[in-house]
Amino acid sequence: MTAKFNSNIGSARAANIAKSDVVDINAYRKMKTSDNYPSIIILSRDDLVCSSVSRVLGAVGAKVDIVNDALSFSRLFQARSFDLVLIDGDLEWLTGDELCAIIKKYSKYNNIPILLLSDKEHKASTDLVEEVGVFDGLVPKPINAVQLVSVVNIFFNEMNKTIDSK
Repeated sequence: MTAKFNSNIGSARAANIAKSDVVDINAYRKMKTSDNYPSIIILSRDDLVCSSVSRVLGAVGAKVDIVNDALSFSRLFQARSFDLVLIDGDLEWLTGDELCAIIKKYSKYNNIPILLLSDKEHKASTDLVEEVGVFDGLVPKPINAVQLVSVVNIFFNEMNKTIDSK
């Protein structure tokens, strides 16, 4: 799979760095921030959700960043590049669909899939996802690891990136 191929690339870069007596900090940073690994940002107030999603996706090769509020999300989202966004529907001050609508107003972010993490009735969440321009997909809570990886891989396959589903 792509994740194994990406892992081999990362291993080769790490081996080249390890061969030198002095490690070039820029080469190390480049290796660690490589685009070979899918980058995901999670916005949720629920520490258990953040921990669960982060562990599952991190274990299969994704780089995961966690934020607990919309302001921290906004700062990190604008400062870095992400392949996928997971937003909990239960936020303070604004709802997940309001934040998603704000993000989608900017054309430079339109190609980044935004998935809703929701524990609401599946039908209501599905309706929200299907509203024009709101969310690109749904991850129901409680989190099911196999289902989470499957849903995320649907979007990564479109970007020619894959996380290891094993």
